[in-house]
Amino acid sequence: LSKLFSPNPILPTGTTTLRLTVTNPDTVNTISGVGFTDIFPTAPAQMSLSSASYTNTCGGTVTDSANNPLAVGSTSVKLAGGSVGPNTDCTVLVTVKLNTATTGTYVNTAGIDSTDNLVVTLTPTAAKSFTPSTIALSATSTLTIMLTNNTALGALSGVSFIDPLPTGLVVA
Repeated sequence: LSKLFSPNPILPTGTTTLRLTVTNPDTVNTISGVGFTDIFPTAPAQMSLSSASYTNTCGGTVTDSANNPLAVGSTSVKLAGGSVGPNTDCTVLVTVKLNTATTGTYVNTAGIDSTDNLVVTLTPTAAKSFTPSTIALSATSTLTIMLTNNTALGALSGVSFIDPLPTGLVVA
């Protein structure tokens, strides 16, 4: 069983797709009775389903861990009775969300070797100011744009923005 959050990282209260993949390396035999249970992280805050819809290429039955149909707000996903053909894999996809604006690393573990960390971080912000803020006709002012890296991911690259000048202003 492997797990992958995509996209990763996401913003607080954002959504991401959780892909759970079962691989059958046997080139001859189908694996039947495939199942797993994934309880979503509760720390730093609770993660839950943002939609009751899901994709399942494994066959079998998809429910929450208490065997109830998936619903918005469910905090787990379970597969029972699936099968995987020889030398292939199958997937279960669900969309999860964070229920708070809590940033941090959400460790999601299902099974012995199946872990993926979801990073939740803030976006960079921009602030601008004119100095001086009031000028006479045809005078100049300096525009300063300050970008602040609020992320927990370290340095950012490839950051860009568009900031059209107000009507009547031109670059001197």
